[in-house]
Amino acid sequence: MRKVYLTCMGLCMIIFILASCKKDDLQFVVAGKDYKYWKRIPDKGRSQTFYYFDRHGKWFVFIKPYKNCAMSKYDGGDALLVEKWSVVRDSVLNIGGIEYRVTRISNERIIIENKYFKDTLVYMPFPPPIERRASE
Repeated sequence: MRKVYLTCMGLCMIIFILASCKKDDLQFVVAGKDYKYWKRIPDKGRSQTFYYFDRHGKWFVFIKPYKNCAMSKYDGGDALLVEKWSVVRDSVLNIGGIEYRVTRISNERIIIENKYFKDTLVYMPFPPPIERRASE
């Protein structure tokens, strides 16, 4: 009986450790050691959208207009952006207050979806330069 109990406790601990590792692994793939830029593959349009994720939970959106060499930070226009992200569960990301299920992930590509959107993000090791505003 004691052997069965110890075996069950050992299995539970292993499962718990593996579950927590998945969450940490997902955070590392998304943000790297410090931060990462991901390019959103668009369905339509010529401008490009980039997402910035860092290890501290900051998330920013950058837009690179068509035929422009630099990108600029998107402020959301009339909508207030929640510039935070987190790993909710081992395969769920909360990006800007919206939860996305991670359906595929690698070091180069992430596919996220919810009931309204399906997006593909491609890792950009060398993103375009950031355009500085006159007030900065």
